[in-house]
Amino acid sequence: LRALPISLKSLKERLASLNSELQSVLNKSEVVYGEMEAIMDEINRCKSELTGLQPFEPVRVKPTEAQRKMLFEYERQYVEFSKTTLSTTEETIAQARGRLEEVALMREFGNRYKQYKSLLQDIFFDADSKLKSALKKLQGALDSEGSMAIQDFEEKYAALAPPNTNKETVLARLQLLDNAFQQIQEKSKYRVDAFIGHLERLRLEIDEDALTGFYKLKFEELSERLELWQELGQLGMAVEIIDHQFNVLYSQLAKSIDVIKGFIGDSSKAQREYELMKAAFEHLEDNYKLLTPLYRTSGKIRRDVKGNEVEDYIRRFFQETFREERIKMNVTQEFKDYSLYTYESVLIPVFINIVNNAIYWLIPANERKILFDVRDGKIVVCNSGVPIEGYLLEDIFKPFYTKKPKGRGIGLYVSRTSLRENGLDIIATNEPKFNVLNGACFIIQPYTNQNTDEQ
Repeated sequence: LRALPISLKSLKERLASLNSELQSVLNKSEVVYGEMEAIMDEINRCKSELTGLQPFEPVRVKPTEAQRKMLFEYERQYVEFSKTTLSTTEETIAQARGRLEEVALMREFGNRYKQYKSLLQDIFFDADSKLKSALKKLQGALDSEGSMAIQDFEEKYAALAPPNTNKETVLARLQLLDNAFQQIQEKSKYRVDAFIGHLERLRLEIDEDALTGFYKLKFEELSERLELWQELGQLGMAVEIIDHQFNVLYSQLAKSIDVIKGFIGDSSKAQREYELMKAAFEHLEDNYKLLTPLYRTSGKIRRDVKGNEVEDYIRRFFQETFREERIKMNVTQEFKDYSLYTYESVLIPVFINIVNNAIYWLIPANERKILFDVRDGKIVVCNSGVPIEGYLLEDIFKPFYTKKPKGRGIGLYVSRTSLRENGLDIIATNEPKFNVLNGACFIIQPYTNQNTDEQ
């Protein structure tokens, strides 16, 4: 991956130089067609080399974030190279062809055929050489396996040699020799059959390297997901226990506050302190009620959850934070009128998570805005904070991925998982028609396999 940008830069310089040479030849009053054809042949070789520099993500190993960032940057350089240097060279070649006479043009056609044929043959000659080298190594491994099996059998034969010619002794040793042979035979046949079977399954049209990498990555993803659900399960049980204890304490505290009222005299200071304590408790009570829609037990029935309900809930949930952080939340009429038929306990936490993340990434922004909208029939929630880099648009939904200090990296993963289990999906996008505030932008839409394929 580190070598690709260097090779691309070298190829870019070569093409630029060849383009200048060809342009110089074209500017002459008398064109030397042989010279022109030589330069054009060299340009075609450079274009052939460019095919081998195409960016792609490896399949057998999982690239790190730094490597994905390097690949993203290299893809940008590759596309820019194709649009500028390569495009300019193609224009010069078109001019050169316009200067060629008919006979010279036909000669170029024939030369181009020979050149391309030679390049194609080079691919298979190189592959043939590599195949012979690989087969030689495989033959060596097979010979080594056979030698070890024979050596193992010879050692057992020497150890089992009868010490005398006694019939019973010889018969017993024969039985042991049969057993030793069967064991070595079964082991050898199993290993050789598996080895040959693997070779027989090889096909040019089947990329077994990609399949191996795919299954390896899937195994890693499933292992991470299992660990995540175990952790979330333990966290959920802890929350249930704390919630039960909180209910008991909450009830006791409410009764105690009512009892205290009867013992307060005419003291204005005592009365004032009591009112402050009661107001603080009522505020705590209001915040606790906000948690009710988040519990699954409260959302067992699907219903139409309207946008204005979501707006009201988000404003109440984050009212203090919005005021302290000077965040302006805008909601379009389209969003207010929009509704989704789903579980409230599934949908509301998704919006809370999106807004909670937005609050952090809005810190560096001068104008702190969050917009709730509906575009093309899809719910859009975007902000004016730090945008999501293109190569991270899918990574942010992976478990434990986070850029926030002390973040757990499970919010967006759980949001997507919960939505998909209920026929909805969430994606991140930088498309200008959705991301009108140029920060982070999320879309909530019906879930289909096509959504996954597009990502």
